[in-house]
Amino acid sequence: MFLMKKVITYGTFDLFHIGHRNILERAKALGDHLIVAVTSENFDLERGKLNVQDSLLKRIENVRQSGLADEIIVEEYLGQKVNDILKYGVDVFVIGSDWTGQFDYLKKYCEVVYLERTKDISSTQLRNEGHIFRIGIITDRKDDAAIVSESKFVSGLDTVGVYTTDGAGAIEPSGQIKTVPGGSDFAEKYELSKIYESPVALIEDTEIVFVHTAIPDRYLYAKQVLQHGRHLILDFPVANRSQMADLYEIASAGGLSIRVRVPLAYLRTFHQLVWLLHSGVIGDVQRIAYSVPDADNAADGAAIILFAANRLSGGAKIEPVESDKEGMTITGTAGRIVIPGKWQSMSYFRVESADMDAPKHYSFNIEGSGFRYLLSVMLSAIKENRPESGMFTPDEALTVIEKLEKAGMLS
Repeated sequence: MFLMKKVITYGTFDLFHIGHRNILERAKALGDHLIVAVTSENFDLERGKLNVQDSLLKRIENVRQSGLADEIIVEEYLGQKVNDILKYGVDVFVIGSDWTGQFDYLKKYCEVVYLERTKDISSTQLRNEGHIFRIGIITDRKDDAAIVSESKFVSGLDTVGVYTTDGAGAIEPSGQIKTVPGGSDFAEKYELSKIYESPVALIEDTEIVFVHTAIPDRYLYAKQVLQHGRHLILDFPVANRSQMADLYEIASAGGLSIRVRVPLAYLRTFHQLVWLLHSGVIGDVQRIAYSVPDADNAADGAAIILFAANRLSGGAKIEPVESDKEGMTITGTAGRIVIPGKWQSMSYFRVESADMDAPKHYSFNIEGSGFRYLLSVMLSAIKENRPESGMFTPDEALTVIEKLEKAGMLS
């Protein structure tokens, strides 16, 4: 008696490309019958997958036309995978290696296989049609600030490579940028397809560049990116106000986008909070007590605090919480707002007011570090050729840097 070996895999399959086909081919080779689960629009939104361009019907049709799927189903809710495995008698669950370890709990039901993802999958045609934008990373760090994993949740982006000094100084005493090849460990860690031997090589091969370096090196790298006509994501702040003003001027003249890496500015929860405060829900804001946010250095953390405080209430007293407990409390003349946990990636807050019978709770489904929401807004603005949004304005960035300079945090 022939026992059919069933394999199942899951994905969005947006802008179907060779990488999708490769994983389906390799999944099919593991058994006799391949079931492909395509995510629904609602489930994509629920899990934080942004900017999906193809409809569900088109994505299903693209999978069908590959000729590799014996059966196609729709993934509609969190936790469906266990039900599917039992319902269809699945023997092997297959998913990309960027999810390694996250589905080990399914091993009690079937074999779990993580396939290495296809590197540099974006075809020339997709790039030329403006469907895929390649991201490159210029860094002197060991971490990627989560851009690789977060960009996977924004359809139309592909983080492809890195230029890194491997911790060596990036700028010559003359002010010129060194060419210090490195990055093999970084590229391997984050499964990037390319290691560039110079910043210019990376810039010329990508459409968006993330400058993720120490403060003294940010400006020259960022300026080089903009002068080559590329869009910029920048660790914030730079060393002084005049540098930031120069970058905005170059970007404006070239019709380019600059986004400083303050994901808080792009969270719906934060904008809801600002609106409520300005509506007077707790009266006049008097004090903002906060835990110090996670950041690469004190100036980067202070920049987040100053941005938040300026939006929440320009004149309130701001001070750190003197405890290990994370969160933020905003106290007004008629109540308070409590944000528990890591407030810089807030997904929930509570309003307590004398006018309320009970506290009112606000929550939003915020996934990941928040970086994906910055990327999503940036990508939409680039594609639609729109001016910079008001989520973190140039004036706000320049004001924050002025305050940091006065506090002696950038010297």
